[in-house]
Amino acid sequence: PHAILLYGQEQGLISKQIDYLRNHIIKDEGEADFDAETFFAGDLNEERFISACQAFPFLCKKRFVLLKEADRIAQEARKTLLSYLKKPSESTLLVVQSGNLDARNPLRKGFETSKTAWTVPFYPLEGKALGAWIHQQLSNNGYQVENDALQYLTQRLDGDTQAAESELEKLQL
Repeated sequence: PHAILLYGQEQGLISKQIDYLRNHIIKDEGEADFDAETFFAGDLNEERFISACQAFPFLCKKRFVLLKEADRIAQEARKTLLSYLKKPSESTLLVVQSGNLDARNPLRKGFETSKTAWTVPFYPLEGKALGAWIHQQLSNNGYQVENDALQYLTQRLDGDTQAAESELEKLQL
């Protein structure tokens, strides 16, 4: 794909996915100065954004352009973005991050119907899925957790892994 919409309430997993995609394209931080750009939808300069999407990469095989907070995008800027999706640059990966978007949202519909884009929803982890995530996080840091403690943490921690990760760090300290 040439564009990916990552949306939903689970901003922790979205953030990790963005990092993964960026690191896959931008191998060295020195390359980021030339081939990676980040924009915020709330104050988007459409001309500069489209220019960044259509620019050719300098040090990498592809450019990485990130548009954050797309749920705050103005109507005119949204039209510009959806128009870009009709003929995106093959030398750019555009990643669009958003909060929750309902099925009628024009941005979500535009991405879902595009032949050049992917749409990936991220829903909060609950129950066993959250428990497995907590167990994995603690195991990755060298901790073992008993089932009773895991069940307690699963009940107490919010489904957003970003908030839960912060609480787990406090617990580990």
